[in-house]
Amino acid sequence: DKAKAQAFLLDNAVTAEAVGVWFGAKTETSGDPNSHVTFNMYQLNGAGENSAGAITTGAPNSLWASVEVPITDCDTSSTSTFTWADFAAPVYVTDYFAAGVDFTGLAAGDTIGIVTTGEGYVEYQDFSWEKWSDDSWYTMYGSWPLDIDFFIFVVIDASNVGIDDAGTFNGMRMSFLNGNLVGQDV
Repeated sequence: DKAKAQAFLLDNAVTAEAVGVWFGAKTETSGDPNSHVTFNMYQLNGAGENSAGAITTGAPNSLWASVEVPITDCDTSSTSTFTWADFAAPVYVTDYFAAGVDFTGLAAGDTIGIVTTGEGYVEYQDFSWEKWSDDSWYTMYGSWPLDIDFFIFVVIDASNVGIDDAGTFNGMRMSFLNGNLVGQDV
């Protein structure tokens, strides 16, 4: 696999400021200080194969933003720690996009795994994608078949959504109960 991506469906325009990924485990045997993963934001305007085996135009494609994260900075120390990467500039998104991780910067001998939901625990089928060695995108359900979502999240600024608007991600509205929005604990 060259990359994984999780699609998001919005009902209001937002700006995406960072991506967080829950890595469950990693192996660092290369000793290469340049070994890294890249966190990406994609427009979903590419060709890919979905769960029905059909070519769809809703696959990750145009790269909006990316941030390289050294494998040494990818935290797998606890069962609920995310690795976060801030984009150099906020990315304006209006409806349907994907956030993901590209593994092509990993040195030989280094591997890392993303935590997922359980089989069938998804709101929308075909929202998790993987990129194969031929640079083609396939939904996880279409390629394995696994009906899962990746624990890839996006920090958004929804300041253009009014207090009376119900801005949502994938049909869910998030609200912060307590915590430090600058740190990892929310």
